[in-house]
Amino acid sequence: MNKKLFIAALGLFCSLAFAAKPEGSVATIILSESERALLVFDIEVQAVVGKVYKTDIADLTFKVHEISPRATRVYGFFNKKKFVRPDKIFIEGLLAKREVPVQKRVAKREVPVEKRVAKKKSTKKKIKKEKPFKIEGLTYSMFYTFSFGNFYERIDNVSAESSQNSPFTIGGSLNFKLNEKFSCSGSTYFSQLNSAISTSTEISSLDKKADIPWEYGFTSYLEYSGFKHQIKPYVGFDYESFSTFNTDELRADSTVGVDVRTHSFLYGTVGVYTFTKIFQRPSIIKASVSTNFTSSSSRKSTVSNEDFNGQKFIFFLGSNIRGNWGASFIYKQHMMTGPTDLTISRIGFGISYKFQ
Repeated sequence: MNKKLFIAALGLFCSLAFAAKPEGSVATIILSESERALLVFDIEVQAVVGKVYKTDIADLTFKVHEISPRATRVYGFFNKKKFVRPDKIFIEGLLAKREVPVQKRVAKREVPVEKRVAKKKSTKKKIKKEKPFKIEGLTYSMFYTFSFGNFYERIDNVSAESSQNSPFTIGGSLNFKLNEKFSCSGSTYFSQLNSAISTSTEISSLDKKADIPWEYGFTSYLEYSGFKHQIKPYVGFDYESFSTFNTDELRADSTVGVDVRTHSFLYGTVGVYTFTKIFQRPSIIKASVSTNFTSSSSRKSTVSNEDFNGQKFIFFLGSNIRGNWGASFIYKQHMMTGPTDLTISRIGFGISYKFQ
């Protein structure tokens, strides 16, 4: 009897010890938001969009939503929003890509040597083209925007309202994940402006066009994503340069003629952002407030030694359209005091392409 129990126990132990382990692949979670996660594999995997895979964490599954062209990055959703996030996670059933057996690749009839050589050369060229610039944790994109700007200046009882529209604004942005909680981001833009046309009725000499220099700027932010709630903060610096009319000089002497002065500002910025969905597409919303602590002008006003100082507010909405393409909306407002009381309102619409 004891012998039979011993043999049964030994058989159970062996079956557990040598049981086949589930097949799958190990991934690193480098982006884990409340709605969407990014898994990075060391190898190319055979993922199926829409399929749900088990993980090595109890009751936690992962549903595939999108696969990168090289199949090493898989976007999707966990069935739980809150769980202890490990450094590595095992995805059961997500296997490495396998090469097609040689027997299947060889055709029944012999292919001419010239064609085989040509195919090999073309394959090598394609592989070279598919190699992008890649740094782990780095994403970068480019964008094009057109915008409409309204400038309102007032000094005493004299005002000037004008438009500065931009048919062409181009720029780029990048984001680098420092660790699980912090990331840094930056952006730059250059904007061509049409001639500003005054709509003022109080200074008749302003009813004409003036050449406006290019507007440009850049940003540098530190972002924190360690909070459990969806709204996340960021802080950093903005720099920008734009131009205004010489409204104060025209008020004193309308014979001086229309001119523009270029102003440069360095701001301290605080803001918040959150990820959401708009029409079932992944989207981001940002809002920020900035206060300048340095300012300068291309030349001083002839009637005032003051430089412009004040605040600006930005609201940004970006949404994925398809693949790496996105669309965006931006609203920006400046409220400045100096040689005149200056208010600038600008709205813009754009498209972007995300490289990584």
